[in-house]
Amino acid sequence: MPLLTIGSAAYDTLETPFGFRDRSLGGSGVYASFAASFFTESRLIGVVGGDWNPAYTELLRSRGVDLEGLEIRSNEKTTYWSGRYFDDMNRRETLCFEGNAMSGTYIPIVPDSYKNAPYVFLGNGSPVTDMALLDSIAKPKLVVADTMDFYINGMKKELLELLRRIDGLILNDEESIQLTGARGALDAAEKILEMGPKFVVIKRGEYGAMFISSDEIYLTPAYPTRRVVDPTGAGDSFAGALMGSLAESGELTPESAKKALNNSLLCAKELGHTYIGSEHLLLGVLSDKNTAASVAMRKIGISSELLKQRIIELSGRGERSSVKAEDMTPKCKKILMNSASEAKGRGSERICPE
Repeated sequence: MPLLTIGSAAYDTLETPFGFRDRSLGGSGVYASFAASFFTESRLIGVVGGDWNPAYTELLRSRGVDLEGLEIRSNEKTTYWSGRYFDDMNRRETLCFEGNAMSGTYIPIVPDSYKNAPYVFLGNGSPVTDMALLDSIAKPKLVVADTMDFYINGMKKELLELLRRIDGLILNDEESIQLTGARGALDAAEKILEMGPKFVVIKRGEYGAMFISSDEIYLTPAYPTRRVVDPTGAGDSFAGALMGSLAESGELTPESAKKALNNSLLCAKELGHTYIGSEHLLLGVLSDKNTAASVAMRKIGISSELLKQRIIELSGRGERSSVKAEDMTPKCKKILMNSASEAKGRGSERICPE
């Protein structure tokens, strides 16, 4: 099912113990919608200024992100954020935030084709803007929001009003304590549940994430990374992948939430070949030249070498990874399930490559 994301498209300036990045591509809407596109149909609502780089628009389109809702205001500037990460890379502080075109009073223009969106993700942004969007959406099946220190400190009243209208909230452990005044993340999550959301997902950096609802608590580890250099978009990619996975499954069960959580952690690590997708499945089928499926594809000019080159052109080449069978994407798993149904319908007791 389609996922509608509203969030910023921005320029970020970032200082970490490992380096400095000036005006790199940032924005909650950009990274969330991009990550979600690996799982489901992804749509984006946002606004940029006349200084927006058109190459970034094409980058989103290359992933199939629907940009009908991306507004360009040529006489204004694009949102800008700068921040500093501390030595442990788990804590940060905002040094400067300029809403510019997407100011706190920005009212989104919602295309008619977006108004029946079943899944809605309110990326890190003004709660006033988020509530304006919800006023335009018919009857969403699931609404989840993300927030940050800037809105907790500057628009807390509006944020608390928004919490009464959503199903889930995503934030990091420091922000959860900041929002509630609790002494720890778990206590903070329980207090947030009393504010309206049915579940809370707390991002814990290198320690993974925690899902809390009235029914259960579920913890999942992060994908291990030896050296974090630039965390730009990591939290937004996490949230986008989480929502994309839930939208793709069409389910709102504890098991689907756990599955989505694990999918999102993989996606947040890096958008590289740390997954098994449908393209890898097809490549595996072609690698065995003796199967009927492989013979049929070679007859129409599709070879494993040609397919491998095309995958590299489309997705790039990453470093050799420790990918496992459990790392299959939801679409890849669905293909295998469809294969089982096809084999059963043909009276076969085995699932063959063809």
